[in-house]
Amino acid sequence: MKAKLVLIIVCLIVSGFSAEAQILKKLKKTVEKTTEKVLLKKTEQKTEQVVENSIDSVINPDAENSSNGNPNPNSKDPNANKAKLINTEAKRAFYTSDVVVLTSDSKGKGSEYYFDSDEIAARGEAPNNDNSIFIDSEGFQYGYNESKARWEKTGLFKSDAMAFMMPMMSMGLLKLPAEPTLDATEKLKDQGLNLNTFQIVEWAFIYKPEHFRSEEYTETTGPCPGGGTCPKFLYNDPEYKGSWVMFDKQGRLSEIYANVNTQQAKGDGTYKFKYEPVTVHVPSAVEVKQPFQDLFAKGLDADPNSSNSGSRVSESNKSSGSSSNTTPTSDPNEKIASIDPDNVLSFPGVTAILEAQGTKVTFMLNTETMAMKMDLNDPKMKPIYFDRHNYMYMENDDGCIKAKLDLNKAFAQMEEGLKDKTMTAGMDMEKIRSDYYKNNFGMKGSPANVTPIAGWAYLYNPEFLEAQGEFEKSNVACDGGSCQKYVMSNGKGKGSFVLFDQYGRLKKIYSTEAKGGSVTYSYPSHSDLKIPEFSNCQFIDINENIIGKMMGG
Repeated sequence: MKAKLVLIIVCLIVSGFSAEAQILKKLKKTVEKTTEKVLLKKTEQKTEQVVENSIDSVINPDAENSSNGNPNPNSKDPNANKAKLINTEAKRAFYTSDVVVLTSDSKGKGSEYYFDSDEIAARGEAPNNDNSIFIDSEGFQYGYNESKARWEKTGLFKSDAMAFMMPMMSMGLLKLPAEPTLDATEKLKDQGLNLNTFQIVEWAFIYKPEHFRSEEYTETTGPCPGGGTCPKFLYNDPEYKGSWVMFDKQGRLSEIYANVNTQQAKGDGTYKFKYEPVTVHVPSAVEVKQPFQDLFAKGLDADPNSSNSGSRVSESNKSSGSSSNTTPTSDPNEKIASIDPDNVLSFPGVTAILEAQGTKVTFMLNTETMAMKMDLNDPKMKPIYFDRHNYMYMENDDGCIKAKLDLNKAFAQMEEGLKDKTMTAGMDMEKIRSDYYKNNFGMKGSPANVTPIAGWAYLYNPEFLEAQGEFEKSNVACDGGSCQKYVMSNGKGKGSFVLFDQYGRLKKIYSTEAKGGSVTYSYPSHSDLKIPEFSNCQFIDINENIIGKMMGG
């Protein structure tokens, strides 16, 4: 597989872990109202209550603005949309017409999106929601905060990493061609713009009939909305039996019907695209930043062309199939592995220290239980714990929030979107990982989840990077021995490197694209690290209720 794409996936994972608390916080006010998912189940009322009543006390963001914003959710301010004054010509060259996108599934009407090409802004409407949401051309998302009687905006989803990750996940879920989006991403990036600013609205400006003339689709015709016949492309993949994509007489995207039956999702949904006049008025709003947002948006951003290391974390998780409303019966602090003192790759523990833009986060992994602690090194922020069953624990005033976070599942859609196009086919990631645990820890099977950041120590070795062919290898002196250093030799990530110690263990990842961001590894014992015995924990399934919401709603 191409090293550049390998590096991108790593950057996405880095961005993903730091966004977990932010995504939870914004679920009710932003994500629930803005995205286009019609295939995964909608958030239950219990989840809404958990987010509204409990997440605030966990992440406790401070709004740093003195302005009270616009107290009237229906009022208009013609000067509020300052984003359209930035790089206007380049934006209008890409967003050439007004677009309406209507979504639905077998249960009924879904979200609606209205894009105004003059304002270069979009408005979203969701069923059972009185207030609209707005998105400006710089990627800020606007929601009305009823408790504070003001409009608020967040730039959480406007980073390079999220801009690249979300279309990849969407393409993986709907099995749309990857290359047109990758090409558009590169072209827009060269002009200082991010793709996926307006999410699925952008498909109207990307996809053309010629993109579907491949062995993955069968071309036919179907009735046009206005009469006559139009190009129609049927999916050949049996997991998408009955799915199709249609264009209008002018070659514009008209409708996508997806009938999905995969490990990641099951269900059907329709996306209808109409090209008619739209008027959008972006409200005046107070920007509200979330903790760690600057690191997420700046410190470890991904560039579609290159980034900072290689990853196998995006593999499909074949072993995790537990229900979103159930919890594991086994003790998360139960020992599942024994440490072999004579095997240097049988780690007594792992410490990973991530540093970027003046922010430091420490990860400590108990390699006998696979329990991990994430310390944000901020006295106002309590540690977050991860267990081997895909759960993370966050203490709050009422007890704790226990959230299911299956990283493998979350990124499986992105891998699907790249498979057979830029990633090497035929690599059995699950077997590779399982064999590693078995050989070095005597485990019968690998844990269901690879813990963020610290878990990379299990996944990367010199042989893996040598196989990529885009790194220059050298031996450097370190720790009284000789370490192996792999430096990216070309592209915008030139100078980024991965360092292994004298035993072949991961020692450091350094990214020039991440503005000098790095992760440093050491291997002290953490046998005394345990998941605390929290009481009164409320449960959220992040993959189903939040990552799914990011892909549509």
